[in-house]
Amino acid sequence: MIHKFFVKVSTNKNEIKILKVIRAFNQEPIIEIQRRLKNKEKILETLYLDLEKLREFRKVLRSIINLGGEIRLFLDSEDDEVSLNFLDNIIASQEDTKNYIEEEDAFLHDEDE
Repeated sequence: MIHKFFVKVSTNKNEIKILKVIRAFNQEPIIEIQRRLKNKEKILETLYLDLEKLREFRKVLRSIINLGGEIRLFLDSEDDEVSLNFLDNIIASQEDTKNYIEEEDAFLHDEDE
């Protein structure tokens, strides 16, 4: 099973700015984004193991919050609501793993010489 984060967004102000932020991430037509907002459907999603996309996803979520939007973040299903702090921890963990692997690769490469 491929794990995914997804988010639902609600907004009472700055809707046009929030729409632009969302569209920049998911490239969907504005009309589709508006429909999903209105129906309170998932509007953004990203893969759990794609570190670069997770970083971008977190940045988009923070932008939405800073513009006055409200987010509900889920992992895999609507039964598994998680916090933005949880997402931050996942990103930090993946960054640590990536750094460890890079250090080990460099160490092994140095031993080969």
